[in-house]
Amino acid sequence: TARTELATTQAGLTQTQTDLATARTELTNVPLDPTYQQMESFLAADKTDRNTYNAATYDCVNFSADVIADAAKSKIRCAYVNIDERDSGHAIVAFNTTDRGLIYIEPQSDEEVNLQVGRHYYQCIIPEPGSYYIPPGYDDTVVRFIVIW
Repeated sequence: TARTELATTQAGLTQTQTDLATARTELTNVPLDPTYQQMESFLAADKTDRNTYNAATYDCVNFSADVIADAAKSKIRCAYVNIDERDSGHAIVAFNTTDRGLIYIEPQSDEEVNLQVGRHYYQCIIPEPGSYYIPPGYDDTVVRFIVIW
């Protein structure tokens, strides 16, 4: 009958509306790729770069993990970047900005990194004006790197 069809349709509509509301709630909690300016604003507000490096207790992995966690709280998607160097290894972060593409960041200083295989890592960092990096006491040539989202 028409009443039965109407009741079935209304029940289906109610379920669809419930599903839509659930999906909207879940989507508001998903980190998104930022614009370049949003990334810069986030990094300026984030205080991870003020932490003190300690090889035994708080190293590059910790810096990277903290930036990633803080970015997630700000609903910004941020990747972990594992770098294999000839004599060592390193960890940084990356943001896939919507207007400038993938941007690598050194989380200990918030400086951009022009990461390239075959180049010394210290030469990949784009230093703040008036700053520069000196070669470390080991071979930091980038052998490979992996971006993990």
